[in-house]
Amino acid sequence: MRYVADASYWVYWAHLPVTVYLSSLFQPYMGMSSLFKCYLALVISTILIMVPYVLMVRNTFLGDYFCGWRKPIKEDPFLKYLTANWKSLAVKTTAVGVVAFVSGQVMHVTIVKKNNALLVE
Repeated sequence: MRYVADASYWVYWAHLPVTVYLSSLFQPYMGMSSLFKCYLALVISTILIMVPYVLMVRNTFLGDYFCGWRKPIKEDPFLKYLTANWKSLAVKTTAVGVVAFVSGQVMHVTIVKKNNALLVE
């Protein structure tokens, strides 16, 4: 939890251009439901925001400025956790994506059949 709190200021400044770009990128695709587009934008933007934080902000002068002194990158507990558990995290992320895709498609097909515009895309 401390890691997310430390990254919050960086995420606050970096998330807007990334999420706006991804949202505009996924908007024209009518074959995907809004739920799945939102999931993809969330996962991709999280990766695109957190990787630069870990590599270019956390253990540099920017990290010192925003959050104070941090442990060296070799001792970083978050990176140790990610490197030890990346396979299970990838499986869980993929499973949630499949659920979002299937449930979004079911909702989309149901709405199209009823001719109701419940979700605005």
